[in-house]
Amino acid sequence: MGTLASLHVLCKNAADLESLRKTYPRASFATLPGFAAIEMPPGASFDSRELDRLSRTSSEAIFLGFSSTSNAFAFTRSVEGQTRRHLRFGYCQEEGLWEEVSGDPEPWEDAAFFEGADPELQAVDEQAE
Repeated sequence: MGTLASLHVLCKNAADLESLRKTYPRASFATLPGFAAIEMPPGASFDSRELDRLSRTSSEAIFLGFSSTSNAFAFTRSVEGQTRRHLRFGYCQEEGLWEEVSGDPEPWEDAAFFEGADPELQAVDEQAE
């Protein structure tokens, strides 16, 4: 069981990382190539306007949060100042329900949410498109 809340910001070089550290002193290069990671307090939420601001200077920023105990999940991706995808499942309001979904689906979503899923569940998702 675990929780995670983290911010990931594209940093092309050490100078980008140092610039990011002016606002987020604990930023460090992450295992995701080219991204700096900033660990947030468990259960933290992140304002998408701040994410958009970060992506204007770095070109891409991602907020990721989850809790395995409540099966909560949050994902927001901003590119060049625009939120491209925003997902929240049981994260801030009600456990077990999609709270927010906006933007175009990311390539990884089918495998993450529907691979091996009940065919009826996948059919409902396809009807929603």
